[in-house]
Amino acid sequence: MSLKYGWLLALLLGTGCGVFSPKGPTEVARGEYYAAGRPEYDSFFILLHEKQVELLSAPGEPRAAREGLTSALGLTADASDEALAQRLRQELQKLASQGLRVRLELPPPSTALDASATLHASDSIVTTPLRVSLPKEATRLVRARNRMLETKAELEKLRVMGITLEGSVDRAFRTEGPWKRDEVKSNLNDSQKVITLMQSRAGEVEALASRGLAVLGAVGTTDASLDQAVAEPTPAEEPSRSRKRAEARGSARPAGGRPPSTSRPPAPRGDGEAAAPKPVQGSAPAEIEP
Repeated sequence: MSLKYGWLLALLLGTGCGVFSPKGPTEVARGEYYAAGRPEYDSFFILLHEKQVELLSAPGEPRAAREGLTSALGLTADASDEALAQRLRQELQKLASQGLRVRLELPPPSTALDASATLHASDSIVTTPLRVSLPKEATRLVRARNRMLETKAELEKLRVMGITLEGSVDRAFRTEGPWKRDEVKSNLNDSQKVITLMQSRAGEVEALASRGLAVLGAVGTTDASLDQAVAEPTPAEEPSRSRKRAEARGSARPAGGRPPSTSRPPAPRGDGEAAAPKPVQGSAPAEIEP
């Protein structure tokens, strides 16, 4: 019995699912790839088999990340979450007393397989083993969680795809014998039960990774202000530029509302000619001198 078959058999027996037919388990129930002989059906069974293989080793990633953390903290691999949190808090407080404060930033759940945890630090020079291992193992937990979220979504698509294919077996295999149609239907029927089990397993692995992230998120920060983005002032807090300019122009105007005039008044004119200059005192015009 293969390892894959053993895992799947244990799940089926443990849940009481009647996957096995009187003729024996199908290829799908044994965790093997079933070749139906039609492209659309083969594509479905290939994807299904790939998910079976993926979920076989899925719990190993969050477990390995946890073991990496317990090893860095000097704990045994089977240490409880409480012991892990307490030791991590103590070590980070010790670093803070030496001048190295940190903030562990964990991305929210998503299906992004390249998401990473970030450890912000108050000192870019000081290096410690924990400063390296904490973001590394946290990132492994983040990606394990996100991978299972993606897997559950893909399994749901496979479930719908399998139902659609099962309704077309008689037409797609009309030139084959009844035994072939029965064989395809049996594997499709088993695929629905196996998908349900795999969705449950993906949920368990996701919960395992999320539990580890909850521990790290609760104690992985000694300075919450590190590398926090400064919020931009809201319009209510800071007037717009146009409003500032309008206010500046308004403050320079007189009370009457019109700006003061800087032009000189025109010179007075009489009968269209310029006024004659006044004579200088003590002198007289030449024509009236004695």
